[in-house]
Amino acid sequence: MPTTAAGQYVPDENLLIQLAHRYPEFKRLRQELEESANLGPLPRIAVCGLMNAGKSALLNGLTGNLEKEFFETKVIRATTQVQELEHEGRIYLDTPGIDACDEDDQQAWLGLANADVILFVHNLRTGTLEEIETTFLRELIRRRPNLEQHLLVVLTHAESATQQQRREQAIRDILIPLFELAPPIFATSFSALRSGVQKRNAKLLELSGYNRLNDHLDAQLNLSTKNLRDQRIDRNKYRYIELERFLNQQIAERKEHLLRIEEIQSSTLDQLKSSVQNLFTSTIQGLARCQAD
Repeated sequence: MPTTAAGQYVPDENLLIQLAHRYPEFKRLRQELEESANLGPLPRIAVCGLMNAGKSALLNGLTGNLEKEFFETKVIRATTQVQELEHEGRIYLDTPGIDACDEDDQQAWLGLANADVILFVHNLRTGTLEEIETTFLRELIRRRPNLEQHLLVVLTHAESATQQQRREQAIRDILIPLFELAPPIFATSFSALRSGVQKRNAKLLELSGYNRLNDHLDAQLNLSTKNLRDQRIDRNKYRYIELERFLNQQIAERKEHLLRIEEIQSSTLDQLKSSVQNLFTSTIQGLARCQAD
């Protein structure tokens, strides 16, 4: 039976609850497993990135919401909760910016946990990747094994070809050391897409980068339900392994704690026995002296 640090017994049914309160990583893994049980059969595409990276505009472009926005875009912080939209057999998820606040970060991680494809979005106008973005990618790699199989990097505001090529290469150079295989990179321009649709200009549509991105998504998501299910099962296997490792570690620590308590109790009992024996011996000796007198 598990015990507290003070050596008091804890009911077994409360152990998981206590672990979730004490260890955020344990709580996260359990939460992701519980949420995965409620996923439908449709593939889930989630976007992530800094605030104002162009995530919402990207999703509006991918879902055909060019004039009337479904995913709200603003100069100020707009997305604070995960937003979902089902479109043409896919579920698109917009997540809050990773640099806004802790609450937004937590919402973003929840949206990404069970995504089948993740689009990491970066605004080319801001230059190359910032440290906060590479830190986020490292944590995403830690949380999602084989991430390179499910991650695409999308560069928004690619209106200048010269600027695009130079910065795209700089970003690629940053990504290569992070991944065993650098993820595909797509440069996009929402303004070119909207103008192309309005003017029915095939050249602008091609320059927008959305055709190439959509073609890649079509190929990547052209999976049978079984294959998609197998990928999700593999993600959950990793979570089960991590939870089992965590529990085994906690059980080992508690066993060690119990052994220490037993050793202390055994030592205390030996001391008590020795004291009683000494008292008994000295009492017998005192009685013997009295009889001799």
